[in-house]
Amino acid sequence: MKIGCIGSGYVGSTTMSVLAYKNLKHDVFITDILKDKVECWNSPNLPIYEPGLDKLIYECRNKNLFFTKDSQFVIENCDLIFICVNTPTKEYGVGSKQASDLSFLEGCCNSIKKYSKSDKILIEKSTVPVGTCKSIRNNLQSNKKYHYTIISNPEFLAEGTAIKDLIRPSRVLLGVLEYSKKDIFCRNLVSKLYSVWVNKNLILKISSWSSELIKLASNSFLAQKLSSINTISIICEEVGGCINSVSRGIGLDPRIGNFFLKSSAGFGGSCFEKDVLNLTYSCSINNLSLVSNYWQSVVDINNYTKYTFVKKLYKKLNFNLNKKNLFIMGLTFKKDTDDARNSSSVDIVLEILKELSRVHVYDPKAKNINVIKNSSNVDLVSRLVSPYVKKNYDAVVVLTDWGLFKKLNYKSILQNSNESPFFVDSRSFINKTIIRLLGFKI
Repeated sequence: MKIGCIGSGYVGSTTMSVLAYKNLKHDVFITDILKDKVECWNSPNLPIYEPGLDKLIYECRNKNLFFTKDSQFVIENCDLIFICVNTPTKEYGVGSKQASDLSFLEGCCNSIKKYSKSDKILIEKSTVPVGTCKSIRNNLQSNKKYHYTIISNPEFLAEGTAIKDLIRPSRVLLGVLEYSKKDIFCRNLVSKLYSVWVNKNLILKISSWSSELIKLASNSFLAQKLSSINTISIICEEVGGCINSVSRGIGLDPRIGNFFLKSSAGFGGSCFEKDVLNLTYSCSINNLSLVSNYWQSVVDINNYTKYTFVKKLYKKLNFNLNKKNLFIMGLTFKKDTDDARNSSSVDIVLEILKELSRVHVYDPKAKNINVIKNSSNVDLVSRLVSPYVKKNYDAVVVLTDWGLFKKLNYKSILQNSNESPFFVDSRSFINKTIIRLLGFKI
């Protein structure tokens, strides 16, 4: 069977690589409107850093995994097509700053409708509002020649652990619009692809409405947990508690668990805020104002967390960041990824730049610092290739929890700084006692 995928971002590239690796008898074709990205996927320099992804691609590429610029070929020749396109938050119009922008998805559907030469099974993996599968079907029904079966199959991978998440998933959702013989047959066909390596008990066969809501609710619950522990961290700062001790004590309760209980200067990434806002908007348009306000507060707390961290840094440096030299450790929104989209680290750096501070950024994987270039003070930013460059730092600020940062020679960093610089660890994962003994101010 020929399997197609529209979209070669994090979701499309990782999902299709694992699918090809586990289903060697099927050919998998990935296409993208970004032609340069397709060229990168066919080169030694892959456009995305994700642990384990390169190994899968090098093993399967041009055997049963193909990257192509020809979307028409993929649509015409593949019976089963995964949709893995971007659904960002709308920037303008009705629902702006909350609702999902489905223009990429709509464009994808229009291409499928235009180039189809047979019936298609469409697996919708992009994170979308509840009811989107029905909208897709309504869009495609104008092409009376062919039948389109829409299956909701949201992704539950996390950047940095995506391959592991796909190989050992916690669950696989397969949601259909109707329980017709055609829908059930097509869903079972997709289920067989996954059951090659996924326990059948983990493949949940449900409605598309439930599937779409599970995805939004899952990410919103995780974001809620992060905002919750960050509020506790702020309380610790005021009353003298140790956030690591408090977090551990909370997490030992099996009803809560210790996952997503690490404090930070706010969550980031391309999913959490977007999905919470999506859920918030869904509640709002269904006249559930109290519920909408509840989920909106998760985002509000996250913004407050970032503001509080900058305020804390400002206070430590005697309420004056002007012309201070700051060593920023970490720009990506989390460790083990090169993704700095919607990173709280970036938001914090942009706030710091407003005070005309000089910012020196070190991140082992962030592809570039273009995300900061919207600042009018971008000339105050430099990208370091080594953490040991002498810059006379007034403060060292840890924003991302890269494991590498635990192994750095902080004595050497201290020697490249001004006398007794501040050390501010937003992740609370560097040993404060050692840092203090070296001569940093905490």
